[in-house]
Amino acid sequence: MEMDIDFVDHGDEGPASSWARHATPGSFIGLLGPALPKIKEFYADWYLVAADMSALPLAAATIEAMPKDAKGVAILEITTVADKQSFDAPASLEINWMLHSDSHEPSTAQLSFLKKID
Repeated sequence: MEMDIDFVDHGDEGPASSWARHATPGSFIGLLGPALPKIKEFYADWYLVAADMSALPLAAATIEAMPKDAKGVAILEITTVADKQSFDAPASLEINWMLHSDSHEPSTAQLSFLKKID
């Protein structure tokens, strides 16, 4: 069995990129799924969830933890169309996928979207 894992090279400062820079065939790595949602109580009338690729697993876990009657907007920025995911979201949460293919360039798509919200 083989698994390909992509890393962003931030040098040796971060544990993941440091491991990736020094890994050789057979190097051990431990993997976990998304962390538990940071928000554990949902009491707002309206929610905004915004995430880029690095925050997408946590955003998805948070959205799935929301009450089924939650209302709001999710703005999820992905690198390719293949990165789009499906998850169990409240029916009244509007999910917007934004494509930003060049991760080396800053994106203003989420900010532009937010400025247009009434």
